[in-house]
Amino acid sequence: MHKRLYEKGAPWIEGYIYLASPADGPSTLTWYPVNLHPLSRGSVHIKSSDGLEYPKIIYNFFQNPVDLYIMAAGAQRVQQIVSTPPISDYIVAPVAPAAGVTSIEDLSEYIKEQAIYTNHIIGTALLAPREDGGVVDPNLKVYGTKNVFVVDASVIPLQPSAHTQATVYALAEHAATLFAGN
Repeated sequence: MHKRLYEKGAPWIEGYIYLASPADGPSTLTWYPVNLHPLSRGSVHIKSSDGLEYPKIIYNFFQNPVDLYIMAAGAQRVQQIVSTPPISDYIVAPVAPAAGVTSIEDLSEYIKEQAIYTNHIIGTALLAPREDGGVVDPNLKVYGTKNVFVVDASVIPLQPSAHTQATVYALAEHAATLFAGN
């Protein structure tokens, strides 16, 4: 499925930009890449029968080395952009990563230490064939159950090249159609 995204020219990197102008300090520009289609897969596991206990979440960042390369290449592109006029005319100095951290290898090490997740977590109850690690079937029913359905972003198998809200709305509409027919 990822191959089809690549062949169709879907964007793989989103740039997150944040400007801050505090009253008591210099203005800052934060610009970092976000991998829109990570290949690595994490997992979520129930730890006990207590419904109030948080599950065990294993993010598995960079399990697939392609994800790390995509992030490092994205960081290089950001460095290139901010070092080009007119943006560079407003940049005094980089804060992080340090000025000398520019190679794919060095950026990869920096990213492994600093990476965080964004708030678009998907795929924890994957809509896919059971043999491929799926949790729900095309009718959104949890495999091995009679009447348990999942209708949220956790069933989305691949991150869309956008924020997940519209995809979740479409999923909810699909679920409403399915459930109205039953």
